[in-house]
Amino acid sequence: MRYSLAISLASAAVSLAGPLQTRQDKKPFIEPSYECGHANGPSGREDSEACSGTLLYCFKKNYKSFGEHYNSSKACLNTREPPPFKELNVKDEICDEITIKWGSTRALKEDCLGTSIFCNQRWYEKTGEKNGEMYDNPKQCIEARRPAKPKPSPEQPTEAELPTEAELCPQFNNNRTACITTKTMCLGQYNTKAERIRCIYAAAAAARAAERPTQAELCPQFTGEAWFTCGWVIGICVRRHQTKAERIECVHAKMPTEAELCAPFHGNSTACMAATAACYKQKGPNSKKARIECVHAAAAAAARPTEEELCPPFNGNRTACIDATRECLGQHKGRRQAIIKCAHNIAEIRAEEELCQPFNGDKDACSAAKYVCKKYDGLRRKEQVLKCVHDHAAAAAGPELPTEAELCPPFNGNREACFVLRTLCMREDNAKKAIIKCVHDVAANHGLTKAKQPTKAGLPAKAKQPTEAEQPKAEQPTKAKLPAKAKQPTEAEQPKAEQPTKAKLPAKAKQPTEAEQPKAEQPTKAKLPAKAKQPRKSSLPRQSSAHHSINLAARRLVRLQ
Repeated sequence: MRYSLAISLASAAVSLAGPLQTRQDKKPFIEPSYECGHANGPSGREDSEACSGTLLYCFKKNYKSFGEHYNSSKACLNTREPPPFKELNVKDEICDEITIKWGSTRALKEDCLGTSIFCNQRWYEKTGEKNGEMYDNPKQCIEARRPAKPKPSPEQPTEAELPTEAELCPQFNNNRTACITTKTMCLGQYNTKAERIRCIYAAAAAARAAERPTQAELCPQFTGEAWFTCGWVIGICVRRHQTKAERIECVHAKMPTEAELCAPFHGNSTACMAATAACYKQKGPNSKKARIECVHAAAAAAARPTEEELCPPFNGNRTACIDATRECLGQHKGRRQAIIKCAHNIAEIRAEEELCQPFNGDKDACSAAKYVCKKYDGLRRKEQVLKCVHDHAAAAAGPELPTEAELCPPFNGNREACFVLRTLCMREDNAKKAIIKCVHDVAANHGLTKAKQPTKAGLPAKAKQPTEAEQPKAEQPTKAKLPAKAKQPTEAEQPKAEQPTKAKLPAKAKQPTEAEQPKAEQPTKAKLPAKAKQPRKSSLPRQSSAHHSINLAARRLVRLQ
């Protein structure tokens, strides 16, 4: 049962009325040590009764590890004395009113609040889930303790010694009934005005702590290191407001949402929270708008690529790199990789424009020159390719060279292939006729001058096929019109063919034996015709390196067609 532990504590309290020998047989009830493991704390394991205290020791069944055997946690508690009745702690710093107000874990336990406040305000409902101490009502909670030590009757205080309602009741959010009830309880326990006020303030602070919202209710959008930024606002709202609802409303009004803060981070919540934490550590404006602007500025700085990432394709032209970066930052706000890719694309376009400038906009001629410089000359560096292409442009602009109209008609509009062969043929011979002959011969030998296939529009239209309904049906002859079948003769009526007898068969020709067959005369080595003398490899005509490049280019161009 849920309240079995409470009943066991109550029964332990009743057992005090039993014989002295019975009470002496019980082990003492041990309080938990908050300094267990420290030099000035008890020695031993943290799960021992000296460290964890009797309640946890029995509830978590730690006794099994220390050689004690009980059927249940209840049986373990029955062997101990009941817990003591505790007074409000007005001496320990951890139990200070301010500590209770801020909701310290220890400050809200029975050690600080005292048994009366702890039980009457049902704080056992919050702690009982951890140590098993649960009760049906405050009375059962109080009766489970050993009786409080009798106090001397307090003297009747004077009016000057009594705290006024103006001093007490604001702590209860002006709930006069709760204020008067608590005042009556504290007046009965303490004699001096200071102690009575402290008792009432502690009870009021504990009541307010129960109204303290959780982190999930206040700032669910903040995680990790950024949580303390929300705590800073909570401190303001807790001091200004008393109820849970008012505090939540205050925090939500002052704190920006995750959507407002993290939009520039494009889903990277970790980076957003780190930037948020950094902004709240800085000294400066604390307004909601200022915080959002700070986080967004951090996002923009994090998304901006460095010059080392952006500028290598510009080959040292920093001005061009900066201009391209500005253009890309406007197009791709906050997207780092998109900005880098955009800048590199601009560098490539500008490099292409610089490369093809001497060709006056003829992209095919420029592409052919670049193809030759990279594929056949093996150039890789930008300045080398640039010089090579520009040299080709200058050479192709000579007045004694063949024109495009003279060179390229056999290529059926493939200007780039024509220009590639022209560039390579010029290396072998600069003469105009030689270049034309070289280009046309190579194109013909490698099938680059094939006639264009007629387009679909140029094909003759197919004759329309008649539909099945439109086709003329052949007249089927009727049974009456069919010619009569010829009568087949029976087997008896068929004439039998005369079989030749064995005597009439012609005799087989006699086959000659192996010895009787004439042998063919084998030619001797001397009679064999002499083999034609093969020319040596060195006597074969050798191709020039330029001619080899031309053939290689032609084969590649065929594959690319």
